[in-house]
Amino acid sequence: MTTRYQVIIISPHLDDAVLSLAGTICSLVQQQMSCLVLNLFAGKPEEIKELSAVAAQYLQEDLGVDTVSLCDPVRWYETRLAEDIAALGALGVDHQNLDYLDAIFRGTPAYYSVETALFADVHPDDQQLVGAICDRIPMFGDRETLFFFPLGVGNHVDHQIAFLAGERLRLQGYRVRYYEEFPYCVNPAQVSKRIADLSIGLSGQRVDITEFLNAKIEAVCQYKSQIAALFQHEENIHAMLHRYSLIIADFEQDRFLERFWDVGYYNRQGGTYEISSKK
Repeated sequence: MTTRYQVIIISPHLDDAVLSLAGTICSLVQQQMSCLVLNLFAGKPEEIKELSAVAAQYLQEDLGVDTVSLCDPVRWYETRLAEDIAALGALGVDHQNLDYLDAIFRGTPAYYSVETALFADVHPDDQQLVGAICDRIPMFGDRETLFFFPLGVGNHVDHQIAFLAGERLRLQGYRVRYYEEFPYCVNPAQVSKRIADLSIGLSGQRVDITEFLNAKIEAVCQYKSQIAALFQHEENIHAMLHRYSLIIADFEQDRFLERFWDVGYYNRQGGTYEISSKK
C-alpha cells in the first residue's frame, strides 16, 4: 500500500526541491512530519534517437566533456539521479520519481531545440502532461496532504507544466502552496514578473532556515554536475543564499530564509487577500 504523506514537495527536476526548499524540508523532518519529494521529469532517456542543440549543450556542460553521443543521455541521467539520492538522503526525506522525460529530450523532432525555447511557451503536445501528472498525484497524497508546487519563476517549461498541474489540483480542493525556485528567485524582478503574469492573489510566507543552513549547503553540494552552471564554484553557494535572504527579509542580515506563496481571494470588506483552497 502506498504511503499517504502529510507533505509532498513537487520537484520538476532532480535538484529543484533541494535548491529551493532544503531548509523547509529539514524543518518538516525535525517536526517528524511525513514528507516526500516527488520528482516529475525524472524518466530515464534510454531511446533518444537524436540530440538537439540544447540537449547536447546541457550534456556537455553537466558531464564536463567536449563532445557527446547518444550513449550520454543515460550517463547524464544516472549522474543526476545519484546526486539527488545523495542530497535527499542527507536531508532524511523520502523521494519518488515519475518517468516523464526532461524537456531537453521530449519530441521528435525536439519540442525545445534551443535554450531560449526552454524558457518560452509550453509546446502544444506537452499540454497533456498537466492532466497526466494530476492523475498520478493521488497515488501519493490526498486532500489532507499539503503540496508544494513550483511557482514557475524563470519560466522554464517543465516548471510551467508543474505549476499548471498544481493549479488544477488546487481548484479541485487540494491544499497547494507555491515555492519560488532558487536560483531564479535571486533576481527579484523575475519573481515580480511571474506573480504579475499570474494575476492571482498571492501571499508570501517566509521560513527561517538559519539553523538548517549548513545542512542545505551540504545537500546542494551533492549536485556536483550543476555547481558550475548555477554557482560557478561551491564557495559561492553561501553568498547567493545570503543575497537572496537579504532581498526577501527586507535586509535583516542575521537570518537565512526560504519563501513560498499561498493563493488567496480578495476580501472586499477587509481589503486583504485571505487564504483559500480555491480561486
